Amino acid sequence: STASPGVFMASTATLQGSNVNVAAVGTAAFAPTIKLGNIKATGTGSGKGFVDINEAVTNVAVNVTAGNLTGKTVRVNNSYGNISAAKLNAPIISVTAQKGSVTLGSINAVSSAKMAYVNVQARGGSASSAASGNAVTINGNINIQGKTPATSYSTAQFGMPMAAGLNLGAEGASAYAHNVTVNGSVTVKALRNTFNVNQTIYSGPSGSGTGSGKSFKLIATGSGGVADANITAGNSYNGAAKITGSVTITGPDAHLNMMGNTVSVGSVSVTGSGHTIARTVTPLASGSTGSYSSHNSAGQATVSLDAQNGAAGSVKTGAISVSGKGVADAALYGKTLTGGN
Repeated sequence: STASPGVFMASTATLQGSNVNVAAVGTAAFAPTIKLGNIKATGTGSGKGFVDINEAVTNVAVNVTAGNLTGKTVRVNNSYGNISAAKLNAPIISVTAQKGSVTLGSINAVSSAKMAYVNVQARGGSASSAASGNAVTINGNINIQGKTPATSYSTAQFGMPMAAGLNLGAEGASAYAHNVTVNGSVTVKALRNTFNVNQTIYSGPSGSGTGSGKSFKLIATGSGGVADANITAGNSYNGAAKITGSVTITGPDAHLNMMGNTVSVGSVSVTGSGHTIARTVTPLASGSTGSYSSHNSAGQATVSLDAQNGAAGSVKTGAISVSGKGVADAALYGKTLTGGN
């Protein structure tokens, strides 16, 4: 309730602890400011190593700026404003501007023992309906490497276990462009692991007619892991999805999906070396249907560059190489297509 509430650090300073939590809450009359230097969470045990930065002020745009953020998990959430940070270094990274834009430096999300996942989102709202729209901008390379969990997993494309994932998205009012730009290269690598899973999931098999909230029992054994990258610009494909450098995605299964009014990327290499899996899904909740069992040995490698719904509808790419074991697919959708080999 002071005239200038907030959290302030010198840009060259470092705040370090087992966990680091920075939070600012205010009102329209007393909007807080968050200006941080470098943040490092050094804890290594269970529940340690978290960097959390949160701001919540209703209907007031408050910007969050930070230096380098390092830990086991880095989470930044801004309810009504922009987020800017330098380098991010953590196996799990989640950055969301609920009604604003995100600008980050290079991203390094690497674990040799656990899943690695990066999620960066710039979402729309009345305060961000300016002509500039919302944007996600990464000024540097993105490097992600993770390993499939042994006893439980997050379901990735084709129902396989996620090991290393990237999800970048910008959305907002349909009248304006919402762009996703990576000024650098993207590397996503999934490390193979054997898994034996018996867990509850909350979405039914494809085509079963069951929506989210329906509980199912998943029993799965096998060896594999998914490397996955998704870049979506504009909730109505009304933005530009752009990677200025190359994209390399490797793992037992590997996928690249880019969607926007325009899609632009350098050379693309996607390699799925092969998985094995045997699984059974059975309904637990009343009204849930769609039991099935399956087993296969394959390596799924897919590329989808999709601008078909955009007014410009252009796709521009360098050379594309897709290599799988049973499934290798490259799909380019647009009004104009420009590419290498």
